[in-house]
Amino acid sequence: MEAKESKDALAAAVPTSATEKPEKPVAAEEVLDALYELSQALNSGISKETLSSSLDVIEQGVDPTTLAETLSSLI
Repeated sequence: MEAKESKDALAAAVPTSATEKPEKPVAAEEVLDALYELSQALNSGISKETLSSSLDVIEQGVDPTTLAETLSSLI
């Protein structure tokens, strides 16, 4: 049941359009946990610390595609 809760938390936190706000505020830790769980399911090899840092730099304006390419070359 924990996986469903994480998926629901992530779905609530991600707007369906660029102008739509999330329906309810979700704690950043819950979103990180959901993303980390997804990362583990996909066998990405990304640590929770790296994922957290990645989210921080994306929030600061770094292009997610460029970041993904850089991380892929390091992992």
